[in-house]
Amino acid sequence: MAIAIKRAAGGATTTRAREDEDLEPIARKQLDELRERWLDLSARVARGRNLWRERKLAWEEPDWEAEPETWPPVAKVLWLYVRQRLTEERLQYTAHFPDTPAWCQQCRPEDAKLPDGWHVSTCPDHANTVGMTQIFAAQLGLREGAR
Repeated sequence: MAIAIKRAAGGATTTRAREDEDLEPIARKQLDELRERWLDLSARVARGRNLWRERKLAWEEPDWEAEPETWPPVAKVLWLYVRQRLTEERLQYTAHFPDTPAWCQQCRPEDAKLPDGWHVSTCPDHANTVGMTQIFAAQLGLREGAR
C-alpha cells in the first residue's frame, strides 16, 4: 500500500511505499492493549486514592531506586496515576491515528530505526515514570524541600 505525502510549503505530492506490513491490525492490537491497561490502572488509582483519603495517609519518601510497586501507599498511587496518564495519552493518539502504530525503541530493539508508517512514542513501561512521580509529588507540595 502506498501513501501520499504532501509537502508543507505547497510543493509537489510524493508517494512513498510502506513496507509489506499492514499497520492497521498492529495499531488495533496496540489500542486494545492500551484500553485494557488503562482500565486496570484506573481501578488501581481509584482504590489507592480512596485508601489515601479514608486513612488520611501521609506522604512517606520512598526509596526512589526500589521497585515502585514496593513504595509507600501515597507515592505508589502517584506513580500509578503517572502511568495511567501516559497510557491515556498513547491511547488517544492511537485511537486518532488507527493506521499508525506506536514505535518504542526499547520494545522493538530489532528495528535499528523507525519503520515507515510508525510514530515514535516511548511506552509507559520505558518512560521515566519515577522522575515524573518525583516532579508530580513536588508540584502537589508533598515532598519536603521541593515546594
